[in-house]
Amino acid sequence: MDLADGVGQMDVSVPSNVDFDTLPAWLRETTRASDHGKIVSENFLKIERNEQSRMKDAYAAFTPGGAAKSRGVRLSGVEKGVKNRYKDILPFDHARVRLADRSEGSCDYINASYVQASRSNKRYIASQGPLPATFEDFWSVIWDQDVRVIVMLTAESEGGQLKCHPYWQSKEFGPFRLKPLSEKKVSLDLDKPRTNSTASASNTAAAAAAAEAGRRRAMTTNVIDSSNPALPTVPSQPAETPHVIIRKFVLSHAANPFAPMREITHLHYPSWPDFGTPAQPSHLLALVELANVMQRSALPVDANAIAASATSERPTMSNWYDEPESDTKARPMLVHCSAGCGRTGTFCTVDSVIDMLKRQRIASAIAETQYDTDGDVQMDDGTPQRNDGPNREISGIARDGNHRIDTSFLRDSGADLIASTVEDFRQQRLSMVQSLRQFVLCYETVLEWIWRSQDKNNGLSTARNRARSGSLESRR
Repeated sequence: MDLADGVGQMDVSVPSNVDFDTLPAWLRETTRASDHGKIVSENFLKIERNEQSRMKDAYAAFTPGGAAKSRGVRLSGVEKGVKNRYKDILPFDHARVRLADRSEGSCDYINASYVQASRSNKRYIASQGPLPATFEDFWSVIWDQDVRVIVMLTAESEGGQLKCHPYWQSKEFGPFRLKPLSEKKVSLDLDKPRTNSTASASNTAAAAAAAEAGRRRAMTTNVIDSSNPALPTVPSQPAETPHVIIRKFVLSHAANPFAPMREITHLHYPSWPDFGTPAQPSHLLALVELANVMQRSALPVDANAIAASATSERPTMSNWYDEPESDTKARPMLVHCSAGCGRTGTFCTVDSVIDMLKRQRIASAIAETQYDTDGDVQMDDGTPQRNDGPNREISGIARDGNHRIDTSFLRDSGADLIASTVEDFRQQRLSMVQSLRQFVLCYETVLEWIWRSQDKNNGLSTARNRARSGSLESRR
C-alpha cells in the first residue's frame, strides 16, 4: 500500500444514547464528533507504516544475502503455492500453526497463525479459508488444537469470485470423520421485536445462546449420542435479515477409536463483504457474543439462569458473559474469512478488547468496594460483579504461575486498547484488520457493547431499586 497520501479519514459513529462521560478516556478522545475520526485515522496510519517496515525487512530475506542481514519476522510458506489461497498473505514463521505428528521430512505447513493480544487470555487461530488441498490439514488443526468453535466470516463466493470452499460438506477427511447434527439460521438483529412464541424466541442470537447453554449440564461429556437421524431444523429468516448459520458436527478420529468424539460448532456469517463491514456494528457484536457463549458452553454453566433470559421481551445481553476470560490455557477459537486477516482480525480485535474492558470494569468495581466507607451496608447498584470462585483472576497471573498478561491498562484509562491490540495482532499475522473502515468498525462495535451494557445495567439498577422500595413499603 502506498502510504504517501495517508489512509483517508472517516467519522466514527457513536450510539446516540451512550453515556459519553463514562467512556474510557482513550475512547472519549478518539470518538469525539469534532475530531471526525482524525485520531483513529492517524492510529491506523501508524500501524500500516509499522507493518510496511516489518514486511520490507521480511521480504529482504529472500534476496541474495538478505537472510543473514534480516533481524525481523520471517515469512513462511512462500514455496507452498498449492496450500495458499493468496500468494501475498503468508504466516510469520514464529507464529504459524504447525501440523502435528508429521514424520521427519514431511510438510507441516498450513496457512494459519496463533493470535493473542498481550492484554487478554483470549486465544485464536487465524486461518485462511481452507482449499480442497488443505481440507484434511484444516480438520487436523481442529482436532490437534482441541478447537470447538469455528467462526467463518465470508460467503463462499462474492461477486462471482470464490472466497472459500465448503470444507464441511464431506464426511471424511483422511482419518477424520465429520457427522452433521443440525443446521439453523438465527437473526443477528439485537433490536428485532420479540414475542413469547417458541418460534420467534428460537430465531435470534440471544435465544440461540440461551438454548445452547440451557441444553448443557454441569458435567457435560464429550461423547454424543447421535443415533437419531432426524436433525432439528428451524424456519430460516428472510434473506435480507442479518443472520448467522449455526452448524453442529461431531468430529472423530479413525486412528484413535477410543478418543471421545467432539462436538464442533460452526458459526457462518455470510453477509460481511471483503474489505467492508456488516450492515451495523450490533450485528458483529451479536456474533462475537454468540461465539463466546458457544465457546464456553463446553464448560459448566448456570444453565437455568441463562436459559431464563430467553423469555425476555427483547433480545438483550442478559444471557451473555460479564466476566473476562480467566483461563490462561483456554481452547483457541478458530476464526477465518477468505485470506484470514481483514475480517478475521476485526472479529478478534473486538472480542479481545471487550474482554479487556470487562477486566478493567471488574478491577474498578473492586477498587470502589475497597474504598467504600460511607456506611456499614454495601448497596448493590447493578454493576456486574465477578463471583469469588477458584477461577477468580484479575491480574492475569495464572494459578500455576506460567502465564502473565500485560495488566498496566487496568490503571491507565488513556491507553488505546484497540490500536494496541491491532498492533499486537499485526506482529503475529500480517494485515490483521486490513482497512481503515474495518479499523473504525472496531471502535463502533466496542462503543455498541458499552452502550448496551449501560442499558442493561441501568435496567438492572431500576428493577433492584424498585424491589428495595417495595420491600421497604411492606415493612412500614
